[in-house]
Amino acid sequence: GSFDAATETLVFDHDTPGSAGSIDFSNDTSGFLDAMKISGASAVTGLDDERFVPIAQVLALSSIQTGTFRINGVQLSVDVNADSLDDVLQRINASAAGATASFDAGSKVVKLQSTTTGADLVLDNETSDFFDVLQITPGTYAAPSSGSGRRRGVRFSRERLFRSDLGEVARALRSVYAVPLEGAVGERALGVRSSLKNALVQAFESLTGTPASADEEQEPLRLKTQLGFDFDFVHPEGDVLDVDRRELARALKRSTRDLQQMLFGEGTSQKGLVEALRNEVERLEKEIATEVAQGRPLGSQLDVVI
Repeated sequence: GSFDAATETLVFDHDTPGSAGSIDFSNDTSGFLDAMKISGASAVTGLDDERFVPIAQVLALSSIQTGTFRINGVQLSVDVNADSLDDVLQRINASAAGATASFDAGSKVVKLQSTTTGADLVLDNETSDFFDVLQITPGTYAAPSSGSGRRRGVRFSRERLFRSDLGEVARALRSVYAVPLEGAVGERALGVRSSLKNALVQAFESLTGTPASADEEQEPLRLKTQLGFDFDFVHPEGDVLDVDRRELARALKRSTRDLQQMLFGEGTSQKGLVEALRNEVERLEKEIATEVAQGRPLGSQLDVVI
């Protein structure tokens, strides 16, 4: 147990991770539970490791369909009601696809690697949308050229879907900045905006090695990717994520490697903008859920904030 000085409450965490465990208090003859306000406390259910939960029950994976996908021409199946993510990854590793699949718990991303030196890695969603949901761009990943550790290039095979997904992110950010900055919800919305911006700025500066444009007080103003989309924190009443369709189409054809690195990072050393944004949203969701469980008056518009 621990004491939360901000809320003046005792917080108890179960030793066993997941939703199965519970903490029960009983047979108090001393009045301690009442004095510490434990008898009427709220319980927050723990979270199961989503790698081992059926895919259909995991919100982040809910768009995967029961069906098939291919790796290097080898067809693999997925049943969202019976298979967990770990089941599918183990199926890939046991197949003749010539690839290994793993889950990075730190970055929360699935990673695929060819098992044959010099062999390309070819990915196809087929009917499952498996790779799209995992934010792995389907297409051909060329093997490193001789004497080089760099790949020759990556092809975006579903450009229309990619542009649509980018538009969804733009609309989601717009909704965050549309929340009136009044009362408790407004205060929380302001904090959410700041957290999301800081996560994007840190990832951008790490990827590019250059600082974001800033005002006189060194407050980040814009992130200019030169890949068809920019982040504008100066005019949040418009679109925070500003997409230039013509420039984006050019980047999809001519700068696919740079675009992939900006969005999805480079190996385990650098996370892209997508991962940075996703990780921060997940952190904020947990933080707000805890505040709601503790009875903080954040109002009924929390769904709009995140």
